[in-house]
Amino acid sequence: MNENLKTQQSLLLVDDSPSNLAILSSALSEYRLFTATDGLQALEIAGREQPDLILLDIQMPDLSGHQVCLQLKQQADTQNIPVIFVTGLDEEEDESLGFALGAVDYISKPIRPSIVRARVATQLRFKSDHDQLALTACTDMLTGIPNRRHFEEAVHNEWNRVLRYGTPLCLIMFDVDFFKQYN
Repeated sequence: MNENLKTQQSLLLVDDSPSNLAILSSALSEYRLFTATDGLQALEIAGREQPDLILLDIQMPDLSGHQVCLQLKQQADTQNIPVIFVTGLDEEEDESLGFALGAVDYISKPIRPSIVRARVATQLRFKSDHDQLALTACTDMLTGIPNRRHFEEAVHNEWNRVLRYGTPLCLIMFDVDFFKQYN
């Protein structure tokens, strides 16, 4: 992977243990890193920074990693951020629950840095491909401008904002006559 691409990609590392954060930070130093030591801080950073991937401990005070993952997947602005659980819980039931909550991978502690780097790189490639497909699906290939699918998503999102905040909504539409001649 191109080094410039790696530095542009960002990770959110969430663990209540400073030593675990230091180990992960060292193993993943080629990426732009954000760190959080509890679930509330993780949710705030994820919403604000929109990292490409989140590595999340399960056993934390206040909000567990399971609760954080569930909240991330319920919020429109964070639901597509992939989550890898990095945890000391290594039972089959724990791993199954993690996947059921929406995690894309599950790494048991103690971590092996080379394995963590490989799994992170794989998930970042998947995320990049997904983002590219989403962009292609919402863009007209001829003009390069957003298409009808994008319009419908934007109207839906704006309508929800109107309902949530009680603000007005204005919509202007226009049509290009004889557009087929431009083809």
